[in-house]
Amino acid sequence: MIGRDEFLQPLDREQLFAEDVYATQRIGLCRNSGSLRVERYFSSLLGWNYIAWARIQTRCSYVLLKRALLGGSAMRRSSMLVLLMLALYGSASASDSRAALPRAETVDVPRFMGDWYVIAHIPTRPERNAYDAVESYALRPDGRIQTTFTFRKGSFQAPLKSMHPIGQVAKEGNGALWSMQFLWPFKAEYVIAWQDAGYTQTIVARSKRDYVWYMARTPQVSDADYQQAVQRIAAMGYDVSKLRRVPQSAR
Repeated sequence: MIGRDEFLQPLDREQLFAEDVYATQRIGLCRNSGSLRVERYFSSLLGWNYIAWARIQTRCSYVLLKRALLGGSAMRRSSMLVLLMLALYGSASASDSRAALPRAETVDVPRFMGDWYVIAHIPTRPERNAYDAVESYALRPDGRIQTTFTFRKGSFQAPLKSMHPIGQVAKEGNGALWSMQFLWPFKAEYVIAWQDAGYTQTIVARSKRDYVWYMARTPQVSDADYQQAVQRIAAMGYDVSKLRRVPQSAR
C-alpha cells in the first residue's frame, strides 16, 4: 500500500502530463506514473477503483486532446481526435448501458439513523474479511451524517477497526440518495435501494453494481429474510455469487 506521505509528495508537472498513452479496443488509457500512483493509493485505501479511474480518464483525455490539437501532422491530429471521441463515447456508453438502480420511494432520514449490522455484502477492499461489521449513523446539526463503520478483520478475536466517513443526503431522491466522503474531495455514491416499512432492514447499493450492503437492526436475521434479500439484490442487477455473509457475534 502506498503511504500518505509518498502520495502527497510533489510530482513533476512533466511527469504528471507525460504523453505515455495507449489505446485499447474499448477506451484510451493513460499510463503515466502520477495517475497510477493515484490509482494504487485510493484502491488500497478505499477499494473504490472508480475514483482513480475517473482521474486516469481525465488525464488521458487531456493528453489525447493536447496531441490532437498541437502535435504532428494533420492525419495524426485527426487520428487523435477520433481516439478521444471513442474514449469519451466508450465511457458514456458503459454507464448508460446499465438499467436504472431502484431506490426506496421515501426514506425518513432521522428514523434511519442509528446502528445497522451488516448481514451480507459485496465488500470494498478494507472489509473483504470483516467480522462484526456495524454501520452507525448520526445526524449532525449541519444536516450531514456522521458515519462510523466498525469491524474486526479476519476473526471475532481481532481488534476492532473503525472508519469515519461523512454522509450527505441529496436534495433530490426523497432521502434515498446519499454520497459518502472518506477523503476530501472525493465522494462515493450511496443509494438506499430498499427499505422495509419498519426500518429494520435495508439494502444499500450503487449504480455500478460493484458493492452492496444488506443490513439489519439486529446481528442476525431469519433464513427467509436473508433469501428474500438475496433475491432483491439479484433483481437489482448484481452477481449474487459474489455476495458474502458477514459473521456476526451476538453482541
